[in-house]
Amino acid sequence: MQKGEQKDFAWSYSGILDIKRKLERKEELTWKEYLFYKYHAITSHPKPRGNVTVIESESHFDEIVDQGKPVFVLFVTPYKYTCEHFKKKIREIAPHFPNDANFVEVDCSITPSVCYSKSTASIPSMDVYYRPNLKVKAKKFRFSYSYTSYGVSSFLRDYNLTTSNDYSIYELMKKKLDHLSKEE
Repeated sequence: MQKGEQKDFAWSYSGILDIKRKLERKEELTWKEYLFYKYHAITSHPKPRGNVTVIESESHFDEIVDQGKPVFVLFVTPYKYTCEHFKKKIREIAPHFPNDANFVEVDCSITPSVCYSKSTASIPSMDVYYRPNLKVKAKKFRFSYSYTSYGVSSFLRDYNLTTSNDYSIYELMKKKLDHLSKEE
């Protein structure tokens, strides 16, 4: 970049913060900055959506992971249909686990630094982070179960990350079979 040449804004949350600073100083925006700022305002990024928290920065991400509950992290972008589909699914699932897990959405177009630092393999994708206490490093699990409340509860049980006493269908079947065999 040559001296006097204006730097192009970044398509990220830090870009939005730069634009807000320009507006506070009553500086004129370029047409790209103006459109980006309006898009950001219309899409309500980043704000909580139901029980799903939208990540604003890496420190915000770390703050949520440090709460001691498993964190289901959905990495998305606003321009992919499959991302919109998974966002809806997560918003349906999250209310079923208020005490067992946190649900987070990372919009990679707004906070790309979080996506890069977490080594996101593809978009959309879901990873689960768990840090039981501040003395240990957070563990990362690739979520490969179904995007349903049953899939999430199965994942929590299979990795011993839940405190609830609900049983999987296999445990219930085993109990029933044990009970039937004792009756015979």
